[in-house]
Amino acid sequence: MKFSHMNHGKMVTHQIPASLENIIHSYICEVWEGAISSVTAICCFTTEQDIL
Repeated sequence: MKFSHMNHGKMVTHQIPASLENIIHSYICEVWEGAISSVTAICCFTTEQDIL
């Protein structure tokens, strides 16, 4: 699973180990409802810091 976010104006992409996909997926879905359609989806979102 990969996910990307903006960090100080730069796009940062993270590769998540398969063993953590379900945990990460569940967490992101809680925080960003509807943002992800599956554990293999690439989701782009801004961090709370960027929003503030």
